[in-house]
Amino acid sequence: MAFVLGVLMLDFAVQAVHVTNQSLLLAGRGAMASRLIGAYMCCYSLGSGLGAVLASWVHAHWGWAAVCGLGMAFSAAALGYWLWLQRARAAEAALQCSGQNL
Repeated sequence: MAFVLGVLMLDFAVQAVHVTNQSLLLAGRGAMASRLIGAYMCCYSLGSGLGAVLASWVHAHWGWAAVCGLGMAFSAAALGYWLWLQRARAAEAALQCSGQNL
């Protein structure tokens, strides 16, 4: 029973992620909706497939702990990229405001 509940919760979480990502992607771009959703799903499927292959290979060579480490490494890389983007956007906003008289 716990397994079935876990599978259902995971399915709902994945669907929630898709709905959130697609709504952010389409904000203000309704005319390109089908192309954007198609590209999003293609990239999502490609990433899922490559992740499964890589995780299987890592598991075969180094075991489950290494797969967890791989997941942490991808998460850390994504967080680092997001933080870098936030810093770059803040610097760009500061440059735009520096010429204004406040």
